[in-house]
Order: sequence, then structure tokens, then C-alpha cells
Amino acid sequence: MQSAAVFGSGPAALMAATVLSAAKIHTSIFEKSKGPGRKLLIAGGSGLNISSALPTETFLGQFHGVGLDWQGLFEKFSVAEWLGFVQNLGLETFKGTSDRYFVKEMKATNLLKRWLALLAGRGVALHCGVELVGIRREPGGLITVTTADGKEEQYGAIVLALGGASWLPAGESVAWPRLMQEAGIDLVPFVAANCGFEVVWKPEFVREAANQPLKNIEFVSPAGRKKGDLMISAYGVEGTPVYAVGQTGACQIDLKPDLSEATIAERMQTASENLSPLRRATKVLNLDTVRKALLFHHSPPGSLST
Repeated sequence: MQSAAVFGSGPAALMAATVLSAAKIHTSIFEKSKGPGRKLLIAGGSGLNISSALPTETFLGQFHGVGLDWQGLFEKFSVAEWLGFVQNLGLETFKGTSDRYFVKEMKATNLLKRWLALLAGRGVALHCGVELVGIRREPGGLITVTTADGKEEQYGAIVLALGGASWLPAGESVAWPRLMQEAGIDLVPFVAANCGFEVVWKPEFVREAANQPLKNIEFVSPAGRKKGDLMISAYGVEGTPVYAVGQTGACQIDLKPDLSEATIAERMQTASENLSPLRRATKVLNLDTVRKALLFHHSPPGSLST
């Protein structure tokens, strides 16, 4: 029987193992961390976006890469097929207001658990705490891999799904590019992608809102407008709207993009109680904690007094 080793345990690695095991190839997954899917679990910490709900041509227009046939790739495995795969794992999905698909439970725990169970049922072995440190191509076509514990194994094929430079633990750097270079594998150097924007937040706001999502907003910049969700970080903001149309300089966040200014003004007049502007807005506009904190700490001086 043919054999393959997959290094990494994120979605790319798990899908590679899924395809290999479906082809009856004896497959093993190796992960250097103590547990699998660390970045997947991080990504699912504030709602798990699993794909786009945009029309296919619009969605494909967001991908770039010289020599890559994105149309062909999505024809081989479409968004609908991916959603079907997730649903076959026993998870419900839904289309959000930001034109993205999510799992109903809004976290990655069960997706990872059930995906691993599927692979285990096919005989895929998962080995955690094993780090790849060497690759050697043998004359007969086999590939010898060396792990940090000094062991050497040979496989007919290996898949390297080792991840990029994001979400690294403090003080850790990406070591595998050097490993690839030593093995004679051509690499494209890392470049910044999906970069967040710096914002000088007040410390009080950071304490209240850091690492929480600002959902269903519209981000407006000179480059255009984009609806979606933002993540408040200690240094600023992250999220698809910023990645899509972010520019340095003054930008705006529409906290209620589905309501006109006239509608908001009309609703603000409906509160019969003698409430402060912020408390009135919180009540009639159903503001969440992050929106309320943003208005409280960063509204222009005097704007909340009337």
C-alpha cells in the first residue's frame, strides 16, 4: 500500500489527509504541538467563518496568484461541496448577514473533533508533539523524513501544511522555510497579508473590548465600503472589511449599516424615559457591549451630551 505523511494539523492538513485516505493511501498526520488544530481553534474563538456566500465570480475575483487557475480549482472543489462536507460531519451551517457561511455553534471545537473522528475511522494516525527537522529525497523516489526525536521514516509522498507566520507563540519564529531551502525546495518569501490597522485606543476601551468582535458593521475608506465583522485588538482592528478596503488615514465604521441616519434619529426620539444619549441609543438601537464601549470611550467630545 502507498504511504503518505502530512505535517501540520490545520484545515489544509486535515483536508489533505481526507483526500489521501479516501484514495486508500496509508496516511499519518504529524503535529509539533501537543494538540491538533491550534490555529483553527483560535480562528473559531469568535465565530467560525467557513466560507464566502458571494456569487462565484465575485468570490474568485478576490484571489490572486500568478499562474494559478482559481476557476479550475473551485470547479474541482466548490464552496457547495465544502459546505456539504461540513454538514456530513453532522454540523449545521448558515449564511450570515456579512455574506459568509458559519457553523451554527459559532466555534471550531466540534468541527475539529468530528473531522479527526472521520480520519481515525479511515485508519489515519495522528501523532502530536512530533516536529519535522529534515527531508531527504531517496534515489528510488521515496522521501525520508527526520523528526526532532531522531527518528527517520520513509514515505511515498509528504504533504507540508505547516502554516504561516501568524498566531505564533511569543518569541517563536517560523523554522520550516530554512528546512525547505536545505531540501532544495523553492520558496516564495513571506509577505504581509490580511494586515490589521493600528488605532490609538484608550486603555479603558482596550480593557473592555480587546479580542471581541464588532459584528455586522460597514467599514468605509477612500478605497471603498465593505460590510462584515471587525475584531478589536490591543493595537487596533482586524477583519475582512479592513483587509478588503483598508487604507491609512481617516476611515469610518458604520455601526448600524442597515439603518439610515433618519431612521436612527427617529428611533432615538421614541424612548420615553429621561435617558442619557448613550443609554437611549443602547436601548432603542440594541447596541452590544463593544459598540457601547466604542461610543462611550471614543465619541467626539460633547457628542453624547445631547
